[in-house]
Formats: sequence, C-alpha cells, structure tokens
Amino acid sequence: KCQELMDEQKKSLYILFGSEKGNSESIAHRLFNLCKDKGYEPELHCLDQWQKLGLGEQDGWPKCPMLFVSSSTGAGDPPANAERFWRMLRRNAKKITLDTVHFTILGLGDTNYDNYQGFPLSLWKRLIELGARPFYEQGLADDATGLEEVVEPWIDGLWGALDKHFLSQGTETTPQESTPVVTPLNTTTEAAPSVTETAPSAAPSATETTPSIVPSATETTPSATETTPSVAPSATEAAPAAPAKRKFVRKALAPGATPAPARTHVDLPVCSLKIVSVGDSEEESVSETSTAITKDHPFFAPVTSAKRLTSPDAAKEVIHVELDTSEKSDFSSLMPGDAIGIVTVNPQKFVEKVLARLGVKNPDEKVKVESTNAGEELPVHLRGIFTLRELFSKKLDLTVMPKRNLLRVLAEHTTNENEKKELMDLCSIKDRKPYQEQIEQCLPSLLELLEHFPSSLPPLDHLLCVLLPLSPRLYSLCNSTKFHKNSIHLAFTIVKTEINKPPYGPRVIDGICSHWMKHVLESSRIIPRLPTDLDTTDDAEEISQYLKNLKITDGNGKVSLPIFPRESTHLTFHFPHSLQTPIIMIGPGTGVAPFRGFCQERKFQKEVNGATLGEAWLFFGCRNENKDFLYKEELEAFHKEKIISELVVAFSRQQEGEVVYVQHKMLEYGPQLYNLMKNEKAICYICGDASGMAKGVRDSWVQIIEAEEKVTTLEANKIVNAWANEEKRYLLDV
Repeated sequence: KCQELMDEQKKSLYILFGSEKGNSESIAHRLFNLCKDKGYEPELHCLDQWQKLGLGEQDGWPKCPMLFVSSSTGAGDPPANAERFWRMLRRNAKKITLDTVHFTILGLGDTNYDNYQGFPLSLWKRLIELGARPFYEQGLADDATGLEEVVEPWIDGLWGALDKHFLSQGTETTPQESTPVVTPLNTTTEAAPSVTETAPSAAPSATETTPSIVPSATETTPSATETTPSVAPSATEAAPAAPAKRKFVRKALAPGATPAPARTHVDLPVCSLKIVSVGDSEEESVSETSTAITKDHPFFAPVTSAKRLTSPDAAKEVIHVELDTSEKSDFSSLMPGDAIGIVTVNPQKFVEKVLARLGVKNPDEKVKVESTNAGEELPVHLRGIFTLRELFSKKLDLTVMPKRNLLRVLAEHTTNENEKKELMDLCSIKDRKPYQEQIEQCLPSLLELLEHFPSSLPPLDHLLCVLLPLSPRLYSLCNSTKFHKNSIHLAFTIVKTEINKPPYGPRVIDGICSHWMKHVLESSRIIPRLPTDLDTTDDAEEISQYLKNLKITDGNGKVSLPIFPRESTHLTFHFPHSLQTPIIMIGPGTGVAPFRGFCQERKFQKEVNGATLGEAWLFFGCRNENKDFLYKEELEAFHKEKIISELVVAFSRQQEGEVVYVQHKMLEYGPQLYNLMKNEKAICYICGDASGMAKGVRDSWVQIIEAEEKVTTLEANKIVNAWANEEKRYLLDV
C-alpha cells in the first residue's frame, strides 16, 4: 500500500548546481537524467537563476526536495555562478525562513587546497540556520582521491532517501508539519549525524584518502599538527571545517523500495544530447540580459606589449603581457588581488587529430546541440550554432584528466574484447588501482585514450554528455589600475608537466592556456621565438590564417586576447582598509604577480594622495638570480623608495648542495615576523603553489610561534587557525 501511495504521488524535485569548471554541472545533468529514469519529475537549474526561480522571496522556495550540487573555489568561495545566490542567502535582507524546505547537498572539493569544501559546508549550515531540514546526508567528494569514490555511493543511497521522504509526505503529515527524514549512509565506526546538527566539526587530514560524509555530533577534531589552514568564505562568518573522511557503507533501503544490485563499475551515462546539422544557417544570436563582460561574453583586449621575464636557459619560462582596456570600464574597478580570466582554445593540430580519429568528415559543418529531455536546459557552453571544429576547439576540454564516466562511454563503444576489459577495469568501483596507475598518474588526453584503444569509436552525441567544458584560466592581476590606467598586466608561466609512466610512455604535457598565449604572441611577432620552440611556424600565410580563425586579430597585425574580470569576492586578497596596517607578502615565482600590483598601489597612494604607509615585507623566491628573478629592477626600486620595508629573496638552486625556499628565509626573520603578526596586527598574504609552498610557509609560521611563545605544535597551529578564521589576517591565493 505504501508503495502504491508513493507511485501515485507527483514526485517533483529541484536540482540546483554551482559550477566553476563543469564537474558539478555534469553531475547535476546526470542526476537529472537518472531522476527522470526513476520516475521523478526533476527541474534542473543553475544557481545563477535564483531570481528567476523566485528564491529571493519567502514563497518562492519549493516544498519539494532540493538537491544542491556545488564545488568551492579560491579560499572556499562559491563558484562564480553561485556568488549572487550565496550573497542573497547570507544577508537574507527579506528575513526568509525555510522551515518548509527539505534539501541535501553534494559537495565537490580538493584536499590539496585550503578550506576544503568551504562553500558546500557553509551552504549546508546556512540553510539549516534559516530553518531548512536535510532529508539525506551531505556527500563530500574529494577530487584529490577521485570524485567517484563519494559521488557513486551517494547517488546509490539517494533513491532510498527520496522514496522515504515522499512516503512520509504522502502518508502521515503535511509538508508544513513534517519532520525531516534523514537517510544516512552508515559508517563502520560510528552513528550517523542527528538532524539537529548545524555544522560539521572536524577538519580533513591531508593524508586521508577515503570518502567523506557529514560527521556525527560526537566526532572530535583531528590533530592540530595538520598543515592545512582554513579561510572563511564570507566576510561575516567563518566556514565550518570539513569533516573527517570515512568510507561509505550502504544501508537498507526505505520500506517498499526494491534494492538495486551491488554495482561493480560506473554506470553508462545516459545520453540526453544530440548534434543537429543546421546547414548554412547564420550563427544564432545569443540574447544577452546584461552587457557585463563575462567568460561567456569576454572582451577582446588588444595586446600592447609583451616580454619574457626569464633567460632562455631558465628552468621555467615566464612571460609578461600588457593589454589595453581603454574601451571598457569593467576593468577600472579591479584592485590588486583580483584576477583576470583568459578564454582559451585547444591546440589546432591536436583538434584536427581528434576530429579525424572520431571519423568527422566535415569539421566545418554548422551544427547545434539539442536536449532529448524535456525540461533540461542545455549547458551554456553548448548553446548557439557553431562548426564541429569550433565545438572541439573552443568549447570542450580534451586534455583534462579523464573521469570514469568518459572511460565508460569509450568501453561501451569498443569492439575489441581485450580493450573493452581494460577500459572496464578502469571504471571499477571496487578496485581503484588501475585508474590510479593509468589515469591519475599518466594524465592521458582524449586523443591519447583513443589512440591507446583503437577499436573505440564513441558517437559525438555521447561524448558531449561526458566531456567537460573548456574552462577559462585565471591569472592574478599584476598591476594597479590606478598606477597603470586602462591597462591590465599579467605574468604567466609556460606550464610543462613531464610524465614517464606506462602505458603512454615518456612525454611532456603542455599547459593549454599558457602555450596558446605564447603561440599567439610568437605568431604575431610580439615576442621572438626561442630556438627550442619547435611547434611554431614561420610561414606568414599560415600564421595569418591561424590568427584569423581564432578571431583575435583585426587584420592589421593587432592581436587581442579574450578576457573578463574576476573580482575577489571573498575580499581576502585585497588591501587592508588602512595603508598603515603592516603587511607581509609571500610569493615565489609568479606568486609575486599580485604583490607587484600591491607595490604599485602603495606607490600611487603615497605619491599622489600623500598616504602614510605601514611596514611591508616581501618574500620572493626563484631558482637563480640571473635567470628567473622576476621584476628584479622594479622590486629593488620599490625597496629603495621605501614602498616596501624589506625585500627578502630565496634563490633555491643558486648555492651548491643546499635548497633554499621562502619558508626557510622566513625562519631567519622569526622574531621580526612574530612581532608584526602578534603585536602590530599585520596581515599575511600568501600566493603561489598550494600543495608545497603554502604548506611549507604554514609550517614555518608554526615553528616561529613555537620558538617565540614557547608553546606546543598544537597550540601554535591554533594560533595560525585563529589568524586565518577569526581575525582574517592569514590570507591565501593558491
């Protein structure tokens, strides 16, 4: 009878996503299709549609279950398309109460970064504070160990939780009177959390590898010797720390539900997209609700100059580029600490090989993408009319580490049994070793996978459902827009990753955006080509056609780059309100980029506005003074002019036998740095590598505090945590 009542019920639900690089959006679309297949009536929306959905009003929130899927960016901030929703929810100016709302959240994060799962955890906490009630436990997936480790069992358990929720709504209570139904995914060690719990309490260890779920109220915090600091995602409250990580164990399903057989491999993703030829139709105009410059509507900024900041024999190549933004006012309000997004493309020859391997006969055929599911909006990157060449060049990420859902599609369309078995092994849920060794450690591109499995020929439609969008790359603003008006400066490293592991053999993986920008600058003769740049052509006609195809040249030799502003929404990397507040800046390599802007801003405020400057220390690191000391003359001039009080440089490879990094130089100035933070209330800014440098810098701060305050490592870590969370004086851009 219960099952009959549930079958008769209209089982509506909302799926809302916030996505920066496409993972959350892809999972949300997958959930939409799975919900449709299981008889639910889902609606799928991006969180930037919150006003259209009426979520800014009390009566706009649905009484059906809400599934949120979102990642974190930066220091635990919401993705760009969830920022305004989060601002509205956090401020709650209209005093909205959500006591009729039932929800759950699937969060995506990466434990290599600080404040793991910052936004999903803060959203969970905020919804509960406003009266909403969880009907199912939160899933916290870690990209460092494989999102599928949590995503798959979380989805498996979702159906029982939804059935139990609808059953309770249809048989015993009205939505206004109902109590939340939480179906936990049990662990082998402890009970599930109570529904009254408002925030997780423990932080993740950087070394743990098992999946995570919301902890029980009895969980304790981990050892404070962990080195991952936490930075709050909002200006008003600290984010809850991430929970300790544990392994999912499936629990019995709701009464009346049919248990699903245990899965051994990732399911074949549902294909809900199709590519339709449109002949010679003109490009479809995209209606714009705003003239704002965004990643979907970038501004093509003319390149005014560029130069290499490193010597030809430096271990890493760094390029400085300057862009003219005089035509647009959107960039004038940017501050040092903000970022610029570059809309990049896949390498031309690489795309040609992919299209040929997939059997595309006419890459210049104009097409559009349609959804086969009523009510499913197309992802933004697949809207409009374009050629297949443009689709694979500008819209799809062909080089990102393959997820298991892509491998499952390749396996489905593989005719050779040995190849199919190998692909299915890579899709295994129970044994991650093949995936770790062949995918995570080798990082094959789509083309390399297709070449390694020659009998696999997936349809383009199905590929669209599993390939992520080609995400813009963000670069720190390298100048002050007051010091250099109508100009944007960037510094970028030419990324090369060397891998020497079977089955793909020794090779160098090039960073997509950095190599593309370098190619553009060299092809247009803005910077000279290096003798080692074998992939750059000298043929003038070929170069001209290449730039024309990218639509980044005006035909008169002027080249532009598609950019958009990305302001620091969490305000953690902006100047202090008072220029007299002491600051400590730590940025080796291109991590110094925002601090060049900081110095220019201080110089402008001192010379133009007569501002009094507080003490400022800059720690910079490179390999060799004569090869890669970025902005050497400028930084030394800032020091000489007292724009910065101290310039401390670590040359890691200049001296024989000893490797010296910025964290080592910090220890030489321990008493001075301690006094600045403890007594002068300085702000410490850290920019650069998350996994190595940032953790090393934190370790040095802990050692300095231990020595100066004569406290334990545990107590020293608590002090750094307080700087980061309560006082907002330990700020990262990593």
